[in-house]
Amino acid sequence: MIAQLSLSGFRVVAHRIIGAVGALFALGTTASAEETPAVQLSATYTGEAWRNLYGGLRSGSAYLENLEAAAEVDMERAFGWRGATVRVSAFWNDDDTLSERLVGDTQAVSGKDATGGTRLYETWVRQAIGGGAVKLGVIDLNSDLALNKAALLFVNGAQGLGLDLAQIGRNGPSVFPNTGLGVLAELPIDGHWEVKIGAFDGVPRNLDGPPGPTFRIGADDGALIVAELLHESDNETRLALGLWSHTAKFDAMGGAVERDSSMGGYALVERPLARWGDQRLDGFVRLGLAEPKTEEIAAAYSAGLVLSGRLLGLEDEALGVAFTTAQTSRPYRRARAALGAPVDKHETAVELTYRAQVTPWLAVQPDVQYVINPGADPALKNALVVGLRFEMAWSGPSGR
Repeated sequence: MIAQLSLSGFRVVAHRIIGAVGALFALGTTASAEETPAVQLSATYTGEAWRNLYGGLRSGSAYLENLEAAAEVDMERAFGWRGATVRVSAFWNDDDTLSERLVGDTQAVSGKDATGGTRLYETWVRQAIGGGAVKLGVIDLNSDLALNKAALLFVNGAQGLGLDLAQIGRNGPSVFPNTGLGVLAELPIDGHWEVKIGAFDGVPRNLDGPPGPTFRIGADDGALIVAELLHESDNETRLALGLWSHTAKFDAMGGAVERDSSMGGYALVERPLARWGDQRLDGFVRLGLAEPKTEEIAAAYSAGLVLSGRLLGLEDEALGVAFTTAQTSRPYRRARAALGAPVDKHETAVELTYRAQVTPWLAVQPDVQYVINPGADPALKNALVVGLRFEMAWSGPSGR
């Protein structure tokens, strides 16, 4: 059973981990700059202070904490296993919540808002084969599939993975915070086109079990299959078209069909729009669709702009504005209305954020979000949420 750490006990452990990472980094710096380290260690602490000024469930404050530690091994340098990489990572989250306790939104104001506890995050081996690769193990599918690079700046959880895909299955797909077993194949077509195909445990974590992957697949769990066609041009424009299907059957919401499959797809475009000296403006648009007969969210839309470069005199800065909308399905709205608990058609979050790398190890990010129809609940007023995220990161090689 995965250990549950108290906050005070975890901080002691965290200080020790950080000290160990720092010592290993100091040892690793004796290697020449040309050498690639066999083992790369990293640790990142993310703290977020939030205040729901009005609307939602109630006004109030929340402080979210996340600590992730990872080790990545170049197996060829370490053991002579050509073309292989191994990664192991784990994280700890505190018990405070923002969306569930204060805002009541579905898309999650913060992507770090998760159930408290300590759990394994990823454990995989990636083997290069020709120009492609195969990855096997415990995988966060959003690290490779449905990845919106331009939207990585934003704090809202639905910008990382649209709710059309993030809702799939009895416990969600294999993404933070509940990852599970999977296999992913990367198949390049030419210098610009690539096909990615992944199969993942349909229930990454038992609903009644401890946090973390189960390392087993139940007979009724099914599997989530995702296929993506990706194009990256010389001017950094990215186009991704994805299709997914869950092999399990799910309860249909009303109608003659009692059980039905779940499937959908997404399209993403991101590209540079303009450049001024060392500054650049990027934009993105994403659309995702899901099966309305079995899923609460039938569609998700998002778009945004990111201005990066030297803005206020710091080395690494970015300013962004974006929105993300989740559209409830008609069968779901009918089913809720029949129960006397009607829901609206949309929830939309508009986000304005700025991130600056203050030092090599510290980044700060003030953030403002306006949530329209939180939880698509007509009883909740629109919410205005302000927050400050800061990240402290350490990384370095361990030996040669």
